[in-house]
Amino acid sequence: MASLIDLLIQIKDIFFFPGNFLESMFIGLSNIPTSSPASEVKAFLLKIFVKVFFFGGFTIWIASMLFWSVLVISIPKIFIFPRIKDFVFAFLSYCMAIASIVSVGMGIYTSLYLGGGVGLGGGGTYAPVTSTESFPLMTVFRNIFTSSSSNKFTISGTAFKGEIEITGSGTVTNGNLSAGTFEGLPALQRTVTLKGSFVSDGETTPLTVSCIEWVDLNYVPKGESCESEYVVVTGTPTIPTVTRVNDTGTLYTANRYESSTKEVLLGTKSVTYVIETDTTSTALLTLFSVEKSISNVETKTISEQFRITPTGTFTRIKDTVVIEGIIRSLTLNFKY
Repeated sequence: MASLIDLLIQIKDIFFFPGNFLESMFIGLSNIPTSSPASEVKAFLLKIFVKVFFFGGFTIWIASMLFWSVLVISIPKIFIFPRIKDFVFAFLSYCMAIASIVSVGMGIYTSLYLGGGVGLGGGGTYAPVTSTESFPLMTVFRNIFTSSSSNKFTISGTAFKGEIEITGSGTVTNGNLSAGTFEGLPALQRTVTLKGSFVSDGETTPLTVSCIEWVDLNYVPKGESCESEYVVVTGTPTIPTVTRVNDTGTLYTANRYESSTKEVLLGTKSVTYVIETDTTSTALLTLFSVEKSISNVETKTISEQFRITPTGTFTRIKDTVVIEGIIRSLTLNFKY
């Protein structure tokens, strides 16, 4: 399909179309990811784009037929030589026919390949683009831990059986990485603080969470201390250096304790990952954390989604939390 669009753009540049502007707009729109705040604008513009090409193509075709007819009927004598007249008529008709075919073709391509329902009928969504790039997951992890930042977020979700709506906002701050120790061994640590408030059932509740995260000197996760839990990674985590779209795997497993004394075992925690389609130059990394009780019953799931690049840079998109029996679904959407 990529070669098709390249061919159409080249033909379009020859026959009357403002090539640079049109190509930039088309490619620019196609690279906006679904999860981007600009996705609604993209869908609207793509819809207009399809309509312009469809109706524009048919309009050009009708205009070319009318133009040809007027020349034949009204002013055939302006051409001294019949051969020249026939050549000019044929050339003009050919150019306009090609222009109309290209227009309709671009409309069909936009509707089917990018539109996924964004066509003439309105509404619908379009499909993300699968990147053929490789993504250095270990580099992404290192950048996540070494990047200090402060990002605002909005909260949306429901509690219990979806009967109570939850809304709110806040800020999450990732502190600087510093030298420390974990379980008696040298480590790097940082503090992550989440502050804000949420509204549930008409009441506003302040939200404050502070956690400490530890990694070893190679930026491999070792553990964390958050609220009333102390988490210790078991074994050696396996973080791939190279991943591609559709790759999945387990990063590490851990034991959860009530405190650093490790006298009371609360259960386990496992962290997995999946790389999903986004654009030709980015992918979506989602980390899934599943917590279970000592009786192996799932109690909490957390998903963290990032947009990543082949160089290992990242943009945090959203976190989603589900606590069995309490929070049905709670999503933190990050603003940049």
